[in-house]
Amino acid sequence: MKAMRYISMMTLLLGVQALQAQNTFQNAEVSQDHDLQGTARYVAMGGAFSALGAEISAMGDNPAATALMRKSEVSITAGALWGADKTMTHMYDRTHATFDQGGLVGAFRIDGRYIKNFNIGFNYHKKINYNNLNGGEAYCVGSQLNQMADLLNAYGADISTESLYGAYYDCGLIDMLGSRDNPTWRRSSLLSPTWGQSMYRMTEGGLHAYDINFSVNIKDRYYVGLNVGVEHMNYRNESSYAERIGSDANPLDYYLEDRHTIKGTGVNFKLGAIIRPIEDNPLRLGVAIETPTWFLLTSRYDYTLYSKFISNEADAQRYGQAINTFVAQPGIYPTYCSGYYDMDYSLRTPWRFRLAIGSTVKNWFAWGADFEYAIFKYEGMGYPANDARRSIFNTTEDAEMNAVTRSCLSGQYRVKFGIEAKPIRQLALRAGYNYISSIYKNEEWDPGRADESTVNSIGTGWVTTSPTHLITLGLGTRIKWFGVDLAYKCRLQHGYYFGSLDTFPSHVELNQRRHSVVCTLSARF
Repeated sequence: MKAMRYISMMTLLLGVQALQAQNTFQNAEVSQDHDLQGTARYVAMGGAFSALGAEISAMGDNPAATALMRKSEVSITAGALWGADKTMTHMYDRTHATFDQGGLVGAFRIDGRYIKNFNIGFNYHKKINYNNLNGGEAYCVGSQLNQMADLLNAYGADISTESLYGAYYDCGLIDMLGSRDNPTWRRSSLLSPTWGQSMYRMTEGGLHAYDINFSVNIKDRYYVGLNVGVEHMNYRNESSYAERIGSDANPLDYYLEDRHTIKGTGVNFKLGAIIRPIEDNPLRLGVAIETPTWFLLTSRYDYTLYSKFISNEADAQRYGQAINTFVAQPGIYPTYCSGYYDMDYSLRTPWRFRLAIGSTVKNWFAWGADFEYAIFKYEGMGYPANDARRSIFNTTEDAEMNAVTRSCLSGQYRVKFGIEAKPIRQLALRAGYNYISSIYKNEEWDPGRADESTVNSIGTGWVTTSPTHLITLGLGTRIKWFGVDLAYKCRLQHGYYFGSLDTFPSHVELNQRRHSVVCTLSARF
């Protein structure tokens, strides 16, 4: 037994293990856009510009929006973001400076019989801001160890020493019964029942979008546009999971720390149109379609598992206990296992469809309403070819993983409203609101599907999110060619952390409320 533990430990320390590839809930987290980023005017009006147009950031929703711009424009946007969880300041700075947008549109007046304007634009915006920090405790009798043992029994001994599952065995947390060739696994018989679970989780980074835009104004009534988009993902997650075993005075608990980064690039395309159905009326209708973003990503995991298990003679003498027992002293963890894994994979995000309506009342009032629908259940994952034909379009689908996605996720709709009023010529007052539905029709992870992501799991926890409400306010002024705009945004959202299937549906509720302010400086020429 000791020799097997030593061999398995060395395998893990050398990094020869297959940790979690990805899973449905992780993919949804990094691709689900439940925020609002762009210029301060765009944010303050809730992003409701898919029909109104004439706004640089709106090209990300409807490429035809820039066709309504009669002058060239350049803008830059920065601000600050802070969270609601005041208890976590000792671990992480709650306030972050952000650079949210930078763009340029060149407007070329043609005044032909049909073509009035041809515009070319470029815009950068931080599409998703991953900065979050959460923590909490859940008191329940279930244990992650029971689920680990169940998964080992279901998938066989071939994964036991090549993944995190093997680390649980090396750290004495799971027992192996029977022969090595035909083992049976169970939670360690030396451990008393679990009486509580705690979790801390921090994410940071962003999904950065770059759009190259082409748009045309036809007869001042029909506006069409095309975007070629490039997106760069830079995601980092640090988390810890602990089980409370024994008592505070004589603890037998263990805890897991893991770090996960995802980096890579993808491409997408957008096509949109805006029309004025009545020639002498400012009413506008907008429609746009956005293809999936085809990503090629690299995922890296590393972890450290800490246990009170005594696995060698030196520790046995140090603590005055026998080998293969647990030391019940606070703050003492004689055994730990660590490892890492790098993996390339592809991710195909959902198709998105948008409809919008908007209008103006002379030069003092504007309103807009947008509706977006994204088909998350068809989000797909695969693995790129390992040869010269390697590309984002040359991948092998993970059929089981994508079947889990279809069973867990649904479509997501988003509604945007925004208004702008000018009580005086040099001052604009703005307000907006977004409602973003939840994408989860089944929040329970299904380990019964033996896809690569499940079998080679780094852990058993997952996170889902509630519907999201965004409330925005802002103001702006423009003096000749120079403009300054300010916006405030409040995001109301909850997340739910599930520690393991053994305790489902018990969970830790995560407060993901966020506040931000942004300022845009712009110039027209």
